[in-house]
Amino acid sequence: MTRVLPAAATAAALAALAVSGCGKSAPSTATGAATNAAAPTSTTQLPATTPAGNGEVGKITWALYREVGTLDPIQAFDYPENTVQTALCDALIKQQPDGTLAPGLSALPEHPDDKTTVFKLQDGVKFSDGKPVTAQDVVYSLKRAADPKSGGFYPQVFARVASITATDDTTVTLKLKQPDFWLDGELSQMAGIVYEQAYAENADLLQRHRRNLTICRY
Repeated sequence: MTRVLPAAATAAALAALAVSGCGKSAPSTATGAATNAAAPTSTTQLPATTPAGNGEVGKITWALYREVGTLDPIQAFDYPENTVQTALCDALIKQQPDGTLAPGLSALPEHPDDKTTVFKLQDGVKFSDGKPVTAQDVVYSLKRAADPKSGGFYPQVFARVASITATDDTTVTLKLKQPDFWLDGELSQMAGIVYEQAYAENADLLQRHRRNLTICRY
């Protein structure tokens, strides 16, 4: 926000600078105009993402307004947690910068009818330990997000979902109580993040991940 000082205050400020002997004259109007002209005029000039990594790094600094409180996806409900989670973990599908949906761990969902949603995992998707992402991992993750007893923020996302089942090793089918045209978009966010069931069910890790350990393992 730009603050405009009254004329008297401006004069006093300039006098103070002269007395302090800082040795720097105020920029001319022309210089200021040139600086403003170089600034982006639209958010379309900003990159939507950064180049893919090509190796390990020793340190990552997150530009967040506060410290991250949890790395558990179902408990992420604010910018710090959501920012980190979407960098560490993958959801079934992705939301593009323009708001459209794109394939993620799964191809775009299929809708055989208005009460059925089918996700088919992409070929070769794996966790960071090399194990394949399976339909059972997806079922576990979605059911955990849907369960009020899990302590997450997203049970309401699944209010119209009647069942979540693994049709085969790479296919998950959601049967709905009634049509839900918001569900696909919601599963591109925290509620649709998939993590490794065997890793998440480790009792010791479940005690720790809420604060400082992600359970996604990508």
